[in-house]
Amino acid sequence: MRIGIDKDTCIGAGQCALTAPGVFTQDDDGYSTLRPGREDGGGSALVR
Repeated sequence: MRIGIDKDTCIGAGQCALTAPGVFTQDDDGYSTLRPGREDGGGSALVR
């Protein structure tokens, strides 16, 4: 699996980072970003 974030639909609510903090973080504007090296979901069952 390869993870991507659709920046056009992300509203910056932080749910990705709260649900799977080992995979996602938030940038300075509050939008989701992938943690480096986690483009494959990091083996997290929470990422689909």
